[in-house]
Amino acid sequence: MSLRFTKGNYARFDSHQKKTTIRDHQIKEGDHALIGGSRFKPITYCRATIAFRKSCIVGALTDEDARLDGFDSRDELLLELGKVNPTITPYTRVWVYWVTRQSEFERVASQDEKNKEGMKP
Repeated sequence: MSLRFTKGNYARFDSHQKKTTIRDHQIKEGDHALIGGSRFKPITYCRATIAFRKSCIVGALTDEDARLDGFDSRDELLLELGKVNPTITPYTRVWVYWVTRQSEFERVASQDEKNKEGMKP
């Protein structure tokens, strides 16, 4: 299974500030590949275990939820949630999951990167 993370989401996770992920839909618990990039050029960041923490409405999210998700404040978290999903309201149900890194993936250079390397003098 895979779970999509934005670049900023993964940066917060990679710096160990982000310990949870907040979704507007339920996801299966267990091992997932955390992926980013586009549908056509996905990037696999690492493997992680996802475990349920709680479910609530957006308006009930707390400063603690924000800190666990890698934000400095609840307001910052709500702003980001609104950017990612403009249809979210204070009454939208969300699910909060623990995210625990399992292993890194070895990054493989894309064909474009290999071609550029071959062109260097």
